[in-house]
Amino acid sequence: AGKSVLYGAILHAFGRWDARALARHKKELGTEETEVRRCCGVETKKARLMLLDVPGNPRCVPEAGRALAEADSVVLVVSAKGNEFDKAFDERFGPLREHALLAKGLGARSVVVAVNKMDEVQWSEARFSEISAALGGFLHSVGFGQDDVTFVPVDGLSGELAASKAPWHTKGRLLDCLTTVQLPGPSIPSLPVRVLLLEAVKEKTGVLSVEGRVECGTLSPGQECMLAPLDATCTVQAVRASGRNVTSAGLGEAVQLLLQGVGDAADVPRGSVL
Repeated sequence: AGKSVLYGAILHAFGRWDARALARHKKELGTEETEVRRCCGVETKKARLMLLDVPGNPRCVPEAGRALAEADSVVLVVSAKGNEFDKAFDERFGPLREHALLAKGLGARSVVVAVNKMDEVQWSEARFSEISAALGGFLHSVGFGQDDVTFVPVDGLSGELAASKAPWHTKGRLLDCLTTVQLPGPSIPSLPVRVLLLEAVKEKTGVLSVEGRVECGTLSPGQECMLAPLDATCTVQAVRASGRNVTSAGLGEAVQLLLQGVGDAADVPRGSVL
């Protein structure tokens, strides 16, 4: 569907990548995807974003699930080309339905459907409407509300994200959708901290680096916390969000933490709670 090409176009449009980085990214796309590509963060006047490029390969569903557990919103990339969309949306073998169900099951609050490769269909309004009706009906049937789903026409290869070639489309642009995601309410500092941990790596310095998502409370460097189910105490040495050190992180934020007092990464399996 051109997902990773579109990911590169988004980072370029936000100014996160220059033309050279974008060209290098396109050159590397011939290799099979097996890992989540993680952007260190994009800051705009409206929002601070962390973008994750999830493998579309059906064999990488666990990787996709780990990334979706961190996400507030999902960009579901589909191809406007007839045979490609029909194959992906096939009721028996298409991965599109599985990805949508996975997103809903792991708590995604909204979905932006990027109908990609619009250049291939001459920015046809009829084709866009056909895909919107078919996929929109399915997304609503699995639990996404009418206001939770937005369809936008794009072409990642040419970098056309503003739909300037689609004057008939007036219901939002991709970059605007990304910077206006409805987030959970403000964190209440008095509530106990809960961080769902998704990955742990032992650093050469001896501290444990973990990635996760703040589900409750506010986390700051210097806090003493308990790890479950390990039942061990540790100290938060540093908190990073959007690729930089921060003094605190609250509800819904994806974070990287440095923890002191934990023996080994194997002691903190995916799904542990801080």
